[in-house]
Amino acid sequence: MQKYFFILVIFATCSNALTFYLTEGKQRCFLDEYTANTVVIGAHQLLDKVQPNGGGVELSVLDPDNQVILTKMTNSEEGKFTFTTKKQGRYQVCLKMSNSKGWFGDKKQPLYFLRIKQGENQEFQSAAKESQITGLKQKIKQLQKQEDDFIKLQQMNRENEDKLSIENIKINDNVFNATLIQIFVIIGAGVFQIYSLRRFFAQKIYY
Repeated sequence: MQKYFFILVIFATCSNALTFYLTEGKQRCFLDEYTANTVVIGAHQLLDKVQPNGGGVELSVLDPDNQVILTKMTNSEEGKFTFTTKKQGRYQVCLKMSNSKGWFGDKKQPLYFLRIKQGENQEFQSAAKESQITGLKQKIKQLQKQEDDFIKLQQMNRENEDKLSIENIKINDNVFNATLIQIFVIIGAGVFQIYSLRRFFAQKIYY
């Protein structure tokens, strides 16, 4: 009669590494609960150099309905396996070593390594990707808006500079015209004064 050994562990995107002994002809199972659409990745290796008649240790994965969804033979070489959960529930990872022809019916107990890692839920992963894409789009829009605002600010500064330049030119022209008028006025006043003085002295000499 097969002996089942169950261990219940709740995973949260982390990995569990176990090292334990297997017994020939007996099955050892590890029971874990997962949500639907979750990727599960495992690594395995038979650490002791023992080769049973079956050629290795059989690894199988059963879904919550006890249906086998994955099976493979493992040996002393390090290997990996992966599966995606179709529904929420408890999944079993079972290992069984075939009987070997040992002396006096001795059952071998090789050392075995198993590591199981639960990845992200695919729905959450896709939602996270969509959220990242949305965030990137918002950042791009913000950068575009900042660029547009910067271009508008530069254009407004150029327009203000043009206005100031035009006003400065007008002011300079007005100052030049006013100065020119003042010069003409001064010259005219000087000529008039000279003319007046000459007439005054001329009249004095005549009298």
